[in-house]
Amino acid sequence: MYKLLYKDNTIFKGGNIKNSKWNKIDKPIKELHYNLINNIKMKGYESYNHLIERVNISTGICFVAKVFLLGKKRERIDVIEIDLKHKKIKTYKKMFGKEYNNNATTGWKKGMENQRCGFEIN
Repeated sequence: MYKLLYKDNTIFKGGNIKNSKWNKIDKPIKELHYNLINNIKMKGYESYNHLIERVNISTGICFVAKVFLLGKKRERIDVIEIDLKHKKIKTYKKMFGKEYNNNATTGWKKGMENQRCGFEIN
């Protein structure tokens, strides 16, 4: 699902959509590579986060509807929203503390300081 290049140039391979292993990240992130609908590369952010949005249907079935990739630089958040149901990706900016449904999120992981940041979607 994703892999990270740490600041010390070691690699961490994430899990799957049910168990992403995000909480096992324990070093500053240099680059984040995600592969769902497209290949996505994020680098140079001060902090990173990802959110998995699950939907429960009344029949008791649960499925992953969207994945959000977040990169923080100062008070600005770059958001990459991956809609798995409709196979679409959209990007937008939010202010820190308002990044998901205008609410703050937890689970931020340290990135790199004083780097040029950005993302690529291929």
